[in-house]
Formats: sequence, structure tokens, C-alpha cells
Amino acid sequence: MSAAARLFVERGFPNVKMSDIAAEVGITASALYRHFAGKSELLNAVLGEAVEKSRLSTAPSGDLATMLAGKASAILDVPGIGILWSRESRHLKPDDRARVVTRIASENQEYARAIRARHPHLSPDESSLLAGAVTSVLTSASPHAHGLSRADHIRVLKSAALAAADTRLEDVDARPAATHTALEPTSQREKLLSVAGRLFGTMGYESTSLDDIGSAADVTGPSLYSHFTNKAAILQEVLDRAEHALWIDLHAAIRSTDDPWRALIVVAESYARLGQSQPHVIAFIVAEGARASGDSQSRQREYLQEWVGLLRRARPGLSMPVARALVRAAVTVVNDFSRTRSVVGRSDFTGIVTSIAGAVLQAPER
Repeated sequence: MSAAARLFVERGFPNVKMSDIAAEVGITASALYRHFAGKSELLNAVLGEAVEKSRLSTAPSGDLATMLAGKASAILDVPGIGILWSRESRHLKPDDRARVVTRIASENQEYARAIRARHPHLSPDESSLLAGAVTSVLTSASPHAHGLSRADHIRVLKSAALAAADTRLEDVDARPAATHTALEPTSQREKLLSVAGRLFGTMGYESTSLDDIGSAADVTGPSLYSHFTNKAAILQEVLDRAEHALWIDLHAAIRSTDDPWRALIVVAESYARLGQSQPHVIAFIVAEGARASGDSQSRQREYLQEWVGLLRRARPGLSMPVARALVRAAVTVVNDFSRTRSVVGRSDFTGIVTSIAGAVLQAPER
């Protein structure tokens, strides 16, 4: 299963064939089918094993710092678990996914209890929210964290997760977000792009057909093909639009102040606001970003590098590897919360998520 996990992380579940996995371990595809009925069953086994391996190896001690150090170590023993869960779990059968969710939720409850013990004034809802942030930070661990030793990586993950757990929610700006029914574009081309972004984010690229897009946008037949020759062209245009929106917000943030920390928080806030107003865009970037062109993927990396640059200017003593790890953790919190219905619908979503992301970015090196 380790070969399957690695291929799913590197190529994405839809791009891996059973024959690819069989070849990796030196057996025939028919031999692999004797163990697994299909690729979905194999993914279920891979994710189930990954979650089990990364579970707390000892009984919860009640001390959050001790729990997080153990969990960070366990997470690093399962490279790519965050990618497998956030990007590929949508390919599981509903019952299989529900079982994995239950196992993760059980561990989150342990975090929530430890957080309440650390901060008795928190309500059960608040401690559960922060427990979710802790999980996001831990699963942000990259299998390619260049420049970080295992011991350093564990320390950074533990510190960032503790910072998330210690976020002062009472300081959150609780102003309700503006709510309204969104209008749709007028032109056929813009309608197609708007609808495609939503469908790709909710259903996935593989499960969305051109007919689905055309039907939802009320643009069919020759009219559709006069705008886009194929689904891949729509995908790339939607990705380009999402990336441009992020860059516009980032440039506005860095022009608004000469304080790098303030600029970074404004960038994080704009990203969180996008996560609430258009959660399908975040879901789409997370799930389908690997399908983008090489140039597009480079732009995505450059965007995150701007976060890293601002963070290192705000915290001059921070090393590049640690800054990258903290940015990954903060962005993962926003990505995960924007795809969690019970959280993204909150009126104080942007304030809460920005505060948690800011706390993570300020995590001490310890």
C-alpha cells in the first residue's frame, strides 16, 4: 500500500491506474485485483492505514503539548497524509469516507478536551473549533520539507499547533459578514467559467462533464464550443482567474502599509474572505491545482513564497524552512475551514480564521 500512497500523492488519484501500482511492486494487475476489487477500495485501505498509523501512539495524557509532540512525530511517519485526506478523500465511497471522518473526529475530541483543560473559559464549541485548527496544522506537514530535520519539523509542528490551540477567540472581530444572493454574469463565456469553478470545486474535475457545465450555465452545443474547445481549457482558465484574484489581493495588501506583519495579516484576511465568499474556489485550487500547467503551478508557489517573504521580514530571525512550514500550516487552516460547512457558514468566519492563521504564523521556534 505504500506504493499506492506514494503514487496517489505524486500524481493524484484519477491519474493512477491499478497497473501503475502493480508495476511499482513488481506484480501483475490481475494479482493486485485479487487483493483489492478496485482503485477506490485501495484508496480506502491506504487512507485507513495512514490515519491509523498517525493516531496518537499512546493514551492521551491530557497535556496538550505532550499529545502534540507525539502526534507530530506520528504524522511524519506517514508522508503525504494531509494531501491524501484533503485532496483524495472525495474519491472514497460515502460509507468509507464517513468511517475515516469518524476516526479523525474521535481524535479531535481528545484535542478539544486537552484544550479546555488548558483554557477552561472556552466553550465546547470553541474548543472543538480550535481542535480542528490543530488537526489542520499537523496535517500540513510536507513530505518534502527541505532544510528541516525530523526533530526540527516536529518542533515546528508542535509549536504551530499549540499556537492554534492558544488563539484568543475573545479578540476576534465578530462583525457579521455581508450576506446576499450572488448574481450571475451576463456573457456566455463568463457564465461557463463561473459555473465550471463551482462544479469543479464541489464535484471534482473528473466527475464534471462539459455537458454538466453547459447545462448548468444554460449554454449548450455549438455555443459552448465556440468559447472553449475542451474541458481542460476551461480548467486552466478557471485556475488562472483564481490565481489572478489572489495576486490582486496580495498586491493591494503590500501597498496598504509599510509594516510587513500588518501586510501579511491583510493577505491572510483576504484569503480567508475568499474562502468564505467563494469556498468552491479554495476547494478547486486544493483539489485540482495539480492538474494546472507548469506555469500555473509556478505562480501558485510564487504566491505562497510572498507569504514566506513577508513573514521573514516581520520575523527577521526566522529561517526559510521554518517560515515555509508556518505558512503551509496557516494556509492549510484556511483551506480546511473554508471547506467545512459548519464553520464556513459562521458570520465571524473571516475573523476567526484570520486570528488562528495569525497565531500560527507567530508560533515561536521551540
